[in-house]
Amino acid sequence: MKSLVFILLLAAPLTADSLPWTTHGPMGGAVHALASAPSNPQTLYAVSDAGVFRSSDGGVNWTLASSITDPTHLAIDPTTESTVYAATESEVMKSTDGASTWRLLPLPSGVHISAVVIDPKRPETIYVGSSCTDPTYALQFGQQPGIIKSTDGGTTWTVSNQGLDPFGLCVEGLAVDPVVTDRLYASAVFGSERSDDGGLSWTKAG
Repeated sequence: MKSLVFILLLAAPLTADSLPWTTHGPMGGAVHALASAPSNPQTLYAVSDAGVFRSSDGGVNWTLASSITDPTHLAIDPTTESTVYAATESEVMKSTDGASTWRLLPLPSGVHISAVVIDPKRPETIYVGSSCTDPTYALQFGQQPGIIKSTDGGTTWTVSNQGLDPFGLCVEGLAVDPVVTDRLYASAVFGSERSDDGGLSWTKAG
């Protein structure tokens, strides 16, 4: 089920006993994904029931960029705010013109997308996490890809799951260390995993 995100902006400074918020769109129903450009925090992208919207003023005003409504994940290139990745449960699309047009990226089979993250220092390096529709099946057969990686902006992909146990293949979330970017963390069905070599190998985290 798609999670619902409502975009709210603070209308006044916070106080100890009040949290005043105002709604600032975009129009078109529930918002399913939201991302801010690391290189320009005033640039936002959001996916609603009406399509993909773009804001250049911190969410005060929104422009419909394209009519696709399926993505539930957004990731923005850390150095180029017009390069955006949008993911559905089974596909990743890429735009290089501010979400106006998209091209479908070739992914390995069996991917059930749960996360998309970009290396903040090497924007051509992208990681995609794959969750399990049936964790019991993954435990028995170990056929989930777990984590896939691209080092060329999504043109080609490799499976990066060495060291993950069968339940570790059921990835629910991914994070890249902003300083040591070869260090990644993955949350799985039971516990967390850590990689210190850009996803080449994984060990239990704690």
